[in-house]
Amino acid sequence: MSYRLASLIFGGLLTLAASPIYAQASPPQGVIPPGQGARPTSTTLQRDYDSARMSAGARATSDMRKNSLTIAKCIARRGGDRAGSYVGGGLAGDPDYERIGEALTGRLQGCAQGQEVATAITISGALAEELVHAQAPQLADRATAVNEDDAHRFFGNLTGPVSLDNIAGCLAVYSPGLVNKLLATESGSAEEAAALAQVYGQTPECQMSAPPSSVSALHQRGALATALYKWTNRTPEA
Repeated sequence: MSYRLASLIFGGLLTLAASPIYAQASPPQGVIPPGQGARPTSTTLQRDYDSARMSAGARATSDMRKNSLTIAKCIARRGGDRAGSYVGGGLAGDPDYERIGEALTGRLQGCAQGQEVATAITISGALAEELVHAQAPQLADRATAVNEDDAHRFFGNLTGPVSLDNIAGCLAVYSPGLVNKLLATESGSAEEAAALAQVYGQTPECQMSAPPSSVSALHQRGALATALYKWTNRTPEA
């Protein structure tokens, strides 16, 4: 990978001309309207990433998933005990998934060779899935007890504009087992769609009753996997 790629990964979109991998580091803003019904949501997602790119056709989505898994498996294998440190995103104190970017433009750049397209959030999510599956955690569908201070330190304040990371963090905190069941489904399947709807529908604390339609299921899955790994592997506050 080139020096130009290394600079682009922190500045915005990585184009295919610069590299076999692209990542949306500073996505354009978009808004998902509040939900309707008995539990109206006050939540909007102002960082819904690049909706057009993230809502690509089935073939493109399948390729992105496959490429992300290939890269993630390589990172898990070559990263060893440090692999978990590359799971990124806002909840990890890692703006724009910088650790993934640093890894794939540095010591682990070979992991991205030959992979035509993937995004930082799907690579992070695929890596998180690999690590969660390896740990095989026993998680209740719904958390039986949540320290609200720890929870809000983790996913932030949902009363105003929030990001996909915030929502995913909330869902992972209150419905960890449901998120884990989602990760056990095949990407792009009817089972995945049903599991994703269940996660939102059975987690009223997060103020969204259904998955946001402007963000692809693949990217929501990536954010949820990242959040679940970070939440279940956090160091609780003293």
